[in-house]
Amino acid sequence: MALAARREFEAQGVPVASLLACDEEGPEGTALRHCMKLRLPPPDGKFGMVFRIELRNGKSVLVFAAFGIRHHPRGSNAPTVYEIAHRRLYNS
Repeated sequence: MALAARREFEAQGVPVASLLACDEEGPEGTALRHCMKLRLPPPDGKFGMVFRIELRNGKSVLVFAAFGIRHHPRGSNAPTVYEIAHRRLYNS
């Protein structure tokens, strides 16, 4: 599902109406300033994709950061898509 969605978005673009701003500081200690999220399947699916907004050649573009489960059951130690995105953006 993630790879198919990513290929589709890279070829056709991300539907702007489906994008939501990420919390600058999330409850899990994430910092996703300048990031947007997309819920899959729309409108409120259990999966999510996170994109960072970057300036390239004078244009704003979305750069894929992560795909995963948006929220796990309480007590789960598995990372959310937001935690995965945070780690990729700040630990690379």
